[in-house]
This record gives sequence, structure tokens and C-alpha cells, in this order.
Amino acid sequence: MIERKFKRLTRADFSDINGRDEMKRCLSFVLDNKEYVWRFFVPLLPLVFLIIGFQIVIQLWDAQMIKGMASVILSFLSSYVFICYAYSWHRAFLKGKFDEAFVNPFKLTEEQKGFVWLWAKVILVIFLVSIVYMVFAIILGQFVIPQAPLVAIPMVIITIAYIAFLMIYITRVMFCLPGKAIGENLTLKDGDDLSQGLLLKFFGSSWSFFWRVILPVALVLGIVIFLLQFVPFAAFIQPVVELVFNVFMITVSTVLLSRYYEIAIEKQKSSV
Repeated sequence: MIERKFKRLTRADFSDINGRDEMKRCLSFVLDNKEYVWRFFVPLLPLVFLIIGFQIVIQLWDAQMIKGMASVILSFLSSYVFICYAYSWHRAFLKGKFDEAFVNPFKLTEEQKGFVWLWAKVILVIFLVSIVYMVFAIILGQFVIPQAPLVAIPMVIITIAYIAFLMIYITRVMFCLPGKAIGENLTLKDGDDLSQGLLLKFFGSSWSFFWRVILPVALVLGIVIFLLQFVPFAAFIQPVVELVFNVFMITVSTVLLSRYYEIAIEKQKSSV
């Protein structure tokens, strides 16, 4: 039997944690250090320009094969850029040493490679589960449901279970990522253990962030994108606007995950 690195705590162990306060703390941290939103992105700009270029190709090119290839490349590049960017913010928050948190995406350190590889495992789990779900949904949708409409009810249940898996399991294992960014030897299983008893608090903070910040910003962004349809060269401007929104959202989300990892480690130490 494999020995656990961490105790499995319960919600009672985190009763003193206020999700809304933690969200405000993380948002304040980002705003107080907002210059690093740009500084951490500077080394990633060559890849960012490629991403914007592929977004423009997707919008303007008529050939479906070209658009499909551009979409695949865009997905890989976007994931890699934001993984590198998240690494910087994890280290900046947990270590407090901003100057040691920069990432050269073309020359990763061994520690950074470990972080990227762990993220790749998370993405692989999401991909495999999504593939299984899509194959199952296609088979039912094409061959079973037309013959037996009542099968649509279990399909709805399966869809809800699929969404719940992505929200709950993936969030749990992601608790290992901040620790990996500061050199801790953690696995996805360790992330699952660390999240025990803390998951609802984390979701509460995330909901507060969405309701109070993301939703209003998204509404404004939607209006801006709509107005851009009447502006010349809108295809070149829209990807930049969307990128700024995504960077802001990922920055705060990353710091929030780091804070909850910090809380989990503090509680682990105090429970010994």
C-alpha cells in the first residue's frame, strides 16, 4: 500500500476560511503587482504573436483544412503559453520573488519542464475523458436515441456526470500544480489529497470571482467585440481584446489556486 504524503482533511478543518475574502485577497495581490502581468508576458510574446496570427487565419481563411490545422496548432500554442505564464504567477505568489519567476518558453529549466509535464498530464486526462464521452454521445445520438428516444434521459445524466468530473476531479488534482511550480515533488494524487475538505471553499471563491469580476468584464467585452464588427480591420483587433481578457482571468485564477494550495499546506502542518 502506497503511503500518503498528506492527511485527508475535512471541511471542518477549513471552517475558518472565508472564500470571498480569499478571492479579494488574490485580486488585490494581482492589482498591487499589475506591472508583472506585462513583464511575465514579455518572454512569451513571440508565441503570443503566433497565436494572434493563427486566430486571424481562422477568421479570414475559407479553406476548412487550413482552418482546422490552424485551430489545432492554436490550441497547443495557447495551452503552452498560459502554462508558462501560470508558472510565473505561482512562483511569484508562493515565493514572493518576482525576479525569479520569469520563464523562457524556448529554454525551460528542469523544474519548469516538470511543471509543464504535470500540466500535460492534466490536459491528457481531460482529453481522454472527453474523447470517451464524445464517442459515446455520437453512438447514442446516431444509432440508439432515434430508435429509443427514452435513452436520451440517461444521456443527459451521463453529460451531467461528465461535466461534474471535469469540474471536481480536475480541480482536485490541480492542487498539486502550485507546489510543483516551487520545486515540490508532487503528483496528481497528492493534489487530490490536498484538496480534500477545501474544494467547496475553492469553488465558493471561484464563483465570487466569476459573479463579481468575470461576468461584468465579459459583458463589457461582448459589447466591445460587437462594436468591433463595424470597425475596419476588426479581425486584427478582436484577438488582442480577447487575449487581454484571458490573461486577466488566468492571472487571478492562478493566484487563487496558489492561495488555496498555501492554505492546504498550512493546515497540513498544523494538523501534525
